[in-house]
Amino acid sequence: MLERLSTLAFVLVAAVVIWMYAEGEILGEPFETELTVTVKVPPDSPVIIRSVQPRKIRIKVEGPQARIDDLRRLLAQGTLELDVGMNGVPAAVGTHELLLTDILMQHRAFYQRGISMRAVDPPVMQLSIDRWSDAESIAVRAGNLHGIEIVGAVTLEPADVDVRFASSLLQDLPPERRRVVAEPDPMDLQGLSDGQQHTITAKLTCPDIADPTLARFSQPTVRMTLSIKSKREQITRNNVPVKLALLVDDTDDYAVELVDKFIPELQLMGPSDVIARIRDGSLKVFGYVDLSTADLATGITQAPVTFPFLPASVSIVSGPYTVQLTVSNRSSQPIDPDQN
Repeated sequence: MLERLSTLAFVLVAAVVIWMYAEGEILGEPFETELTVTVKVPPDSPVIIRSVQPRKIRIKVEGPQARIDDLRRLLAQGTLELDVGMNGVPAAVGTHELLLTDILMQHRAFYQRGISMRAVDPPVMQLSIDRWSDAESIAVRAGNLHGIEIVGAVTLEPADVDVRFASSLLQDLPPERRRVVAEPDPMDLQGLSDGQQHTITAKLTCPDIADPTLARFSQPTVRMTLSIKSKREQITRNNVPVKLALLVDDTDDYAVELVDKFIPELQLMGPSDVIARIRDGSLKVFGYVDLSTADLATGITQAPVTFPFLPASVSIVSGPYTVQLTVSNRSSQPIDPDQN
């Protein structure tokens, strides 16, 4: 009896295993997708991929549903990499026709899963392989500073870098056009404090080459040191007018006259654009003497000057300032402050 039960259990387990395998091998619906193909070479390779045409292909595959689902997950990003030197992908310099059906069927993404390739559109891809030129040392130039004004010259470290170009470029790229430019990130420049020296990282580019992958630098960036011009300026204004600020009711009772109607010299500091408006006269500068009724009643003879209508970004460097004045009561004689 025990032997029969053991046999029955074994048969049941075997049946479950066979059923699970059969389920996995059931032919699924055909799977179609579009892929962007990239062809890679090792980082230290003497050759370079000049072009791949077209980069997008469409494939249709069939196979067991479980394996199709696995492939669908693998290709979810819509990309497929081919390696130079793999079966069907030559590593020699020149232009080659790649037979995509044969290549893909040998690709690890497909043959290891027992997938059948039903269609590839287009079936042929053009691959152009070039060779890197010998390295040449080229002086680095400072690139676009995006409107930032500097004092003195920009310093780049190192001042020269070694550059390799795709060999086929050189016949159309004479030495004077093999420029290397250090381009700082605009966001890095915006965060720099004015009036100080800063060192930032700048990315190397070759502006005369449309495809940046066709130039290889000994290092991708350089250190850029520059002194930012102060965005604040100082200006001196002579004979700045002084005005009175009185309550309307007080003008009926008191006659006030400024003895000092001008400030001989006023020094201001502020943002360059605001100072420029002061310099060209589009932003007027006045001093004000603000007197209260109590001030007038006491016969005030000296009062401070304020500049309430200057932009908040402008500060007074010189001063403080006071002016002499006289106060008269219109209904009587001039007020004698010593009698109050």
